[in-house]
Amino acid sequence: MIYIILVNYNSFLFTKKCINSIFKSNFKKYKIILIDNKSTDSSTDNIKKYIKNYKKNLKFISNDINKGYAAGINLGIKYAINNKDCKYLFIINNDTLITPNCLNELVDNYKNNTIVTPSIFDYDINTKVQSLGGVINRYMLTTKHLKKINISKIDYIPGTAMFFNKDIINIIGLLPEEYFMYYEDVDWSTSAKLNNISLKVNDKAIIFHKTKKKVSFSIKSRTIFNRILYCNKYFRYKLPLVIILTFFNIFFNLIRRK
Repeated sequence: MIYIILVNYNSFLFTKKCINSIFKSNFKKYKIILIDNKSTDSSTDNIKKYIKNYKKNLKFISNDINKGYAAGINLGIKYAINNKDCKYLFIINNDTLITPNCLNELVDNYKNNTIVTPSIFDYDINTKVQSLGGVINRYMLTTKHLKKINISKIDYIPGTAMFFNKDIINIIGLLPEEYFMYYEDVDWSTSAKLNNISLKVNDKAIIFHKTKKKVSFSIKSRTIFNRILYCNKYFRYKLPLVIILTFFNIFFNLIRRK
C-alpha cells in the first residue's frame, strides 16, 4: 500500500486537481493523506465538501497551526507509518498532477534503501523538463534542478515528489522542521546520503508541477536564510564563504535592477 501525502495551504483548486489525477491512477493500492496547514481562505470547508464521498482511501487532517511544509508532511508520515498496511510513502506537492502509470512505475522499479523522484515536467508545458533530481553548488550551496538524468551528480531529491519505503524513516527520521519552507528536502537528502541511502530518478514515472513564475522577496529571503542554516548544520567550515558570496550575490542583483 502506498500512502500519498500532500499539504494544502490556501490552494484548494490545485489540491482538487492533484487528487483527481491520483484517482485516475492505474495503481489502486493507495491511500491519500491530505493535510491542511491552517489555511486562511475557504480551503478547509471546500475540502470537506469535496472529500465526503472518498472516506475509504482519503484521510483529511486539519492542522491547528502552520509550522511549515515539513511539519505538515511529518504529520502525514506519522499517521501513515502507524498503519500496518503502509509499505511505501509518496510525498508530493499539491500543485502537481500524476500520470496514470506513475505509481505502477514507482513500485515496480523500486529498490530498497533508496529515495526516488519521478521525472518532473512543467504543469503548463508538458514537454518541458523541470527536474530530474537536484545538485548543490559546492561553494554557495545554492540548488539547481538537473534537466538530464545524471545519477552520479544527484545531491538531493526535490520535495516536489519523493517516493520511498517507510523503512527509510527508521533510518533517517522525519523531515527537518527548522526550515519552515525550502531546503528541508536538501537537508533530508543529505542525511540520507550520509546514511548510505541512494538517491534515484525514475524516468518512466512522470508527474507535472506548476512553476512559480514570480518569486516574492519573502521567499527569496527565506531561501537565503535556510541556505545558511543548512550550511551551519552540515558544512560549518564553509559558513564564512557562503555568507560572503551570498551578500555579494544580493548586492550585484540590486545593482542590475537599477
